[in-house]
Amino acid sequence: MTDKPVLNVTLIGEAWHGKSTLLGRLLHALGEVSDKLVDRMRSLASSLGRPGSYYAFLVDRRLEERRSGHTLDLSTWRPVDLGPFRAKFVDLPGLLRHVKNAIPGVSQADAVLAVLDASSGLEPEALVGLREHLAFCGAFGVRQAVVVVNKMDLASYGRGAFEKAVEAFEDLLAELGLDLKTSYVPASALKSDNLVEPSGRTSWYDGPTVLEALRDLKVPERPIRGPLRLPVHRYYDVARAATGVLRSGMIRVGSEVLVLPSGARGSVESIRAWDQELEEAGPGEDVGVRLKGMARYDLKKGSVICGPDDAPPVASTIEAEVKAIGPVELRKGSCPILYCHEASAQVRIEAITAGGREVEALKPGSQGTLVMRPMASGRRGLVIEPYGRIPSMSGLALRMSVGPAGTLTVAVGRCSSVE
Repeated sequence: MTDKPVLNVTLIGEAWHGKSTLLGRLLHALGEVSDKLVDRMRSLASSLGRPGSYYAFLVDRRLEERRSGHTLDLSTWRPVDLGPFRAKFVDLPGLLRHVKNAIPGVSQADAVLAVLDASSGLEPEALVGLREHLAFCGAFGVRQAVVVVNKMDLASYGRGAFEKAVEAFEDLLAELGLDLKTSYVPASALKSDNLVEPSGRTSWYDGPTVLEALRDLKVPERPIRGPLRLPVHRYYDVARAATGVLRSGMIRVGSEVLVLPSGARGSVESIRAWDQELEEAGPGEDVGVRLKGMARYDLKKGSVICGPDDAPPVASTIEAEVKAIGPVELRKGSCPILYCHEASAQVRIEAITAGGREVEALKPGSQGTLVMRPMASGRRGLVIEPYGRIPSMSGLALRMSVGPAGTLTVAVGRCSSVE
């Protein structure tokens, strides 16, 4: 495996705006997939009645995704060499009813690749999914973005369409109070305009291509010397391995580990990353680990593999600094679902403080401090940590049913203390 660092890049945006097609087209242009495979996907897409989706089929591998035209869960591609670093791309679902599946993808992101459709409606009500993705960026500390204004071919490559999309995106950033270092690129994923090479169809644009903008992203400093934290994304029975992205510290073959909230203890038998055996791995790496002395039920999604001597508590009370992002008030006594890293749990809001005094509710757009109690404890409990200890384990989003609109994110923030 190369010594180049890994940058985790997560694609965000609405359904049908072309995230999967963009990623598939970029991977083909970079030589990561063969012409033969693209031809196979073209034939498959035609047979399923979706002839224009063949590049998306490279990324959306499940049959139900290919039939529906929607990404339903995280889709991860092995790291691609971009020169200064290796980029691992994660594609997210854009449909609002699947947005909760996007949270783990944003929680591991070092940067986001946002995709907007220049040819469709860009009103706020048409960008609810993107708004939620951006809210998660705020919660999990994402600070850099490449924004691709896609489908410029359907907007006649007009400068006005590009500027309208940029304005819509910046309005969302302002509404959510986000400070992202952002590059904007007009492109057509299907036609390959401004992906790798500059396009003559956008002669009015003199900025970077998508590839150049990606190469300008920065790999953040990793907490290599921090305590070991590896949230479990998935457990594979055949391989007997738990997978996830390391958030802090190093994991080594032979080292003793503790898994929370189960409390099970064991040792690391092997570590794999993209079909390669490793002796150790560090923060930012997407790995699969096989552990001795562990049962399948100890390694459920959201469990945290950590060192036995610096383990966090299983939360009984969580204090968090949050911003209410609506569309309803966040009230004392309500019981939203809290999402953090790979975990989720229902919590009860026990107290709310805003402006130095206790209040009964936080109105949309306001900020405050919540005291929350997880409804489950013990082996079914929740592991989350204060920002001052491990920032990458502190981000959170609160979601709840808001009537006809369905389940939406009502607040985002970060944990400030845990008991």
